[in-house]
Amino acid sequence: MSAQTLTQISRAQTSLLINHPFFAQLLLYLELVEEPGLGTTATDGEKLFYDADFVDQCNKDETIFLMAHETMHGALDHLGRCGARDHDLYNQAADHVINLILIDSGLTPPAHALADRRFTGMNTDQVYNILDSEKQAEKKKPEQGQDGKPSHDHGGCTCQMREPTKDGQPMDKAAKDEAAGKMKRRLVQAATMAKAAGKMPGNLSELVDDLTEAKEDWRSILRQYLETEAANDYDWLQADRNYLQRGIVVPSMHNLELGTMAFIIDTSASMNRGRLAAVWAEAQAIGDEIPINQLIIIQCDTQIACEPTFHDAGDWPATLEIKGRGGTDFRPPFKRLEDAGIVPDVAVYFTDGECSRYPAAPDYPVIWAVTNDPSYQKPAPFGESIYIDD
Repeated sequence: MSAQTLTQISRAQTSLLINHPFFAQLLLYLELVEEPGLGTTATDGEKLFYDADFVDQCNKDETIFLMAHETMHGALDHLGRCGARDHDLYNQAADHVINLILIDSGLTPPAHALADRRFTGMNTDQVYNILDSEKQAEKKKPEQGQDGKPSHDHGGCTCQMREPTKDGQPMDKAAKDEAAGKMKRRLVQAATMAKAAGKMPGNLSELVDDLTEAKEDWRSILRQYLETEAANDYDWLQADRNYLQRGIVVPSMHNLELGTMAFIIDTSASMNRGRLAAVWAEAQAIGDEIPINQLIIIQCDTQIACEPTFHDAGDWPATLEIKGRGGTDFRPPFKRLEDAGIVPDVAVYFTDGECSRYPAAPDYPVIWAVTNDPSYQKPAPFGESIYIDD
């Protein structure tokens, strides 16, 4: 590391410590690793990789911004949430989300930073879905810009995300859970230090509270339910470990796949549009992990708000145009499926639960994703209920 690079990074760390202690504390947990030829900065959640030549070309504000930027990839679990999605595009989505947070916290971004204001308040999955939809639309356009490039370009990434590892190997679930617990402790410590210094921005305080609140994550619960419904074959070559520990040999389930899922959305006036958008992003993320051959989207208030739409695997719309906004009646979607002779493998009904008009229980599993506190209404008379508190 050159003396110039060392001075540049040291000044950035000192400035963060004085003016933005939250990011400074998170930065202390990252091991600085020089990587010649990288051309930018990168992180795997435990290390901050940098190209000294690249850092030397940055001014003080740019270096400060980049250092803080790297801390937030791990804090927001971008490294673990990408999954099988387009890594470069997810990196771009993550950069938009992080950079908007940093700008709103008072940091000065480099000129090339991705920070589209239309994504303010969105999470990375939501931004990714929009960018992916725009990318697919560009592929279908024959016209090009004057320079021969597509007329719409999302630009380059601020840095690189790298898959987190443990001892050089991909993390299993236990290792990922351990890393997540460690990150929560780091966030709490960083927030405590910043609050003690009186320099914890309000937007970050709320974000940390959301990330570290000790509660069962409804997203994980929904995944577990869908995985149970999607396990469609037995594997006699690999015994179920839960039974094997008790000396009982039974086959394990494998080949996770859902044939048809009905995704029903309560579009009554009491449903929050922002939450509906966030929920749709989470549903798409789950769909990336559990193959769903066909998705049926039904919107309903007191009646079907628009014609159901059918989507093949991997062809989910990036965003939903919400229709309806009247009262609530749970019966029409189930009747529409029955009239069409459709028996889905599972139906997921997003609602605030403020309704008592239920149909008879159908002959397929139903998951109620309820946005209200369960004490506010009676539980559904059939199916499984998941209470969303985000």
